[in-house]
Amino acid sequence: MKIKLSKSQWEEMGKKANWVKESQGRMDREEIENYTTTGAPLTKTPQRKQFVVRIDCEGAAFNPDPSTELYRLLEEIKTKVMAGEFSGNLLDVNGNTVGEFKLK
Repeated sequence: MKIKLSKSQWEEMGKKANWVKESQGRMDREEIENYTTTGAPLTKTPQRKQFVVRIDCEGAAFNPDPSTELYRLLEEIKTKVMAGEFSGNLLDVNGNTVGEFKLK
C-alpha cells in the first residue's frame, strides 16, 4: 500500500513513532527505507550462504563415462571441506583444471 505524504507529514509521523527524535531533525532516505508504512522497523533478511561447485565435464577424463571422475572429484571436495578448506580449484585425473568449489 502506498500513501502520499509531504515531507513535514512524514517527519511528524516519524517523531510520533519515535523514528526521529526532536533533536535529530529529518530522516535521510536510508533511514526511511528501514520502516514499513505501518511504522514497524523492517528486519533485514540475512544473506544466505551458498556452497557452489562448478565442474566442466568436457575433458578426456570424463569420457566415455563421467561418473567415475565426478565421484572422485566429489570425494576430493568432501575431504577438503572436512579439513576446513571451503574453496579451491578442481583438477581432473590428468591434472587439468576442470572446476572450482567455494563457500559464498
